[in-house]
Amino acid sequence: GVGYWRNEIGSHEFACEFEIEWKPSSQISFSFGPEYSTNFTTFQWVGNYSDQYAFNTYNTRYLFADLNQKTLSADIRLNWIFTPTLSLQLYIQPLLSVGDYEKFKELINPPTLEARQYSSEGTQISYDAESMTYTVDPDAEGPAEHFSFPNRDFNFKSLRGNLVLRWEALPGS
Repeated sequence: GVGYWRNEIGSHEFACEFEIEWKPSSQISFSFGPEYSTNFTTFQWVGNYSDQYAFNTYNTRYLFADLNQKTLSADIRLNWIFTPTLSLQLYIQPLLSVGDYEKFKELINPPTLEARQYSSEGTQISYDAESMTYTVDPDAEGPAEHFSFPNRDFNFKSLRGNLVLRWEALPGS
């Protein structure tokens, strides 16, 4: 199946998946179901930072970013029936997900989603690759303090699975 979703503020998601099942005999079945998805979020929350000069937002800077995420996963299953009382079931799910945060911004007029992107309108943002942190000066030459936050980009890998050997010592047990 294929799916697409979009909202009024520009966030969108696309997903594509299918499943293949193979039965080489009446006792063995194998299925493979890969899925690929992309997700773009325009207002992914990053953090809240206290600042006495953030008057419009009640002395707190509400930090958001665009998040571009790509995920690849699969469901893999094997069912093998040896006898009416003995069977083996295997399930494996590999998953890879990469997320990139960019275009950091703060709300400036709640309750609307009006935002000011850092590095524009008198703001500055810099990235230190060694410490993997961003530093923001929200008003350049103004009185607001600089603040820092860690890089939230991610590259997540996982492999989940289980193996079950079923043996019925007595019928129905």
